Amino acid sequence: MSKSLRLLLVVVILAVVAFFVGNWYVAKQAKATIDEQLAALNADPAAELVVSYENVSANILTSSLEVSGLTIKHPEYGDFIIIDSVTSSNLWEMISGDVALEGRSAMTGMRFSDNFFEAQAAGMPAAPGTLDALKEVSIDAYSDVSYEKGDDLFHVKMGIEDKQLVSLDFDIDVSNVRDAMYAIAEQQQQGGGMMQPMEVEKFIDMLKDGVLHELTMRVADHGLINAYLDMMAQQSGMKADQMRDMMAMQISQMQPLDATGNEALVGFIKGNNGLKLHWKPSQPMSFADIEQLGEENRPASPEEAFELFGISITAD
Repeated sequence: MSKSLRLLLVVVILAVVAFFVGNWYVAKQAKATIDEQLAALNADPAAELVVSYENVSANILTSSLEVSGLTIKHPEYGDFIIIDSVTSSNLWEMISGDVALEGRSAMTGMRFSDNFFEAQAAGMPAAPGTLDALKEVSIDAYSDVSYEKGDDLFHVKMGIEDKQLVSLDFDIDVSNVRDAMYAIAEQQQQGGGMMQPMEVEKFIDMLKDGVLHELTMRVADHGLINAYLDMMAQQSGMKADQMRDMMAMQISQMQPLDATGNEALVGFIKGNNGLKLHWKPSQPMSFADIEQLGEENRPASPEEAFELFGISITAD
């Protein structure tokens, strides 16, 4: 082996060792931060749930952190909710204690525990079919936030999916919420981490000055409609296909949808396509203005509302 090749091999080995040692050290630091936050959260007398986890791992190259084997315990059910893993791209902010306004996070495999179903079955003996259906539910979710400082514009992508039922994906462009986002993140961090619950009213009030520029929602059915039609068919004595045809006929006559919107909804009910709901008003609207429209200046007709908010429904 030549001297240059041996040198290259040594460099590669040292780089690999440094990578694994660095990951181990950073994961250890992150674990200490998480333990501190969870200790504060679990010690809160107002908190009924206790959160624990099995493992923390880190990747210094991607600045990502993964917490796996999470369990949320309830005083009545014991192990209440199980989550396979939660990942975040804000590794360094987690360790340093800085507030992160941007980043990506994801959750996989959130489901109810066997203890929960046993307790529910004892209290609801008449609904075994419903509980059996819930046992199959396993939810994945993600969020991805970026920020354009010059335009004070947040781009928010988030979604939730059950592979056997339905998936929902949202793209939201919103501005004038930086101070609110920062204050919320800071309060959560000081109060015991991301899982610290906040008062919904306070959250909404802080975001009232926010301005909505555009919103897109995508829906993909993976079995939810069939499950719903089967349930309705059992209750009505009709066949599921008859229920589907009846719903499709009703939807085809809905107003103020245009032909494209009606066709998209009918196709969705029949399992031919997903749905895309797009909201883009001619001028960006603050949440306060939207709320005021609902209370005082409600559009005179659904058609006027669709035009005002720039709403369209298409197949996806």
